[in-house]
Amino acid sequence: MSSRNRRSVSLEFRTRLAHAILVYHGILDRPSQLKKYELYIMLDQGQLTVKHLFGDHSTTVVVGKGLNRDKFHRVKVVIEPSTNMLYATVDDHHNTSALIDGLAESPFYGAGNDELNSTIFIGGNWNKGYLRDPEWKVI
Repeated sequence: MSSRNRRSVSLEFRTRLAHAILVYHGILDRPSQLKKYELYIMLDQGQLTVKHLFGDHSTTVVVGKGLNRDKFHRVKVVIEPSTNMLYATVDDHHNTSALIDGLAESPFYGAGNDELNSTIFIGGNWNKGYLRDPEWKVI
């Protein structure tokens, strides 16, 4: 598997929240010739939901359940542009994958050899001294 432009996120978290953004990744100051790219890793009704946006296309995978029961869970998400695939794993045994819509028409996101700056948001709640929820260990 080629690693060119591969995006990979691994983390552990625990929460009691059924809905939360765990990770957001996007491009800063995107050149106008490049299509919009965003990646959301989130909880929706206690399930891990990975939403990949590229241009006018959206690909979503859902894996796991009951991830909001205040127990630690391990998550790994990999986007492999060379095969146009998105992989998501929860707790090393719940796996899913999907072909990324729209990526075949723009190999490697159309970035070529451009150096692009990106932004990443790691979710959590640190409001006014309350116990953090979710709790995080980035690995």
